[in-house]
Amino acid sequence: MRAKLIFQYAFMIAVSFICGVISSRYISLELAEYIIKVVDARVLEINAGYIAAIVPVAISLGIVLLFSSHPFLSYAALIYIALKSVFFGFASVYMMEQGQSIFAYISWWFPFQLLYLILFICIYRICRVQISRMKRNTMRAVPIIIFLIAAVLYLEIVVISYILI
Repeated sequence: MRAKLIFQYAFMIAVSFICGVISSRYISLELAEYIIKVVDARVLEINAGYIAAIVPVAISLGIVLLFSSHPFLSYAALIYIALKSVFFGFASVYMMEQGQSIFAYISWWFPFQLLYLILFICIYRICRVQISRMKRNTMRAVPIIIFLIAAVLYLEIVVISYILI
């Protein structure tokens, strides 16, 4: 059963990533830059600062926690994760087409965005349990996942600060 879920989530990420790649072909450059500036401005300017790194992750974490902990809106969190994966593919194509460094894509953008997606799926799976069936053992994992997201965010800031600049 767990292998089936892992395959479903991996397939969701892959299909959403491909949809982002395809959608980048049909959007003008000005609109693409506007979308990227609104969602995550670090793609346009890698050394944008700490706040530009923290805000998108914090907003995404809040949305996933909010939606996945509600029994009727739990699938909205999964849809948000899929949209995050679409943006991942969309911004990846933008980075490649606009002459950004392949090194920046390989060492920063791809691994960290993939880790965030995996951690958001973990939070979704943990918090999706209905309130009447919540157990303390499963809810203890939420602060651990949040700590892992904070550690990945710190590593991302270090990679941007010391390796890419």
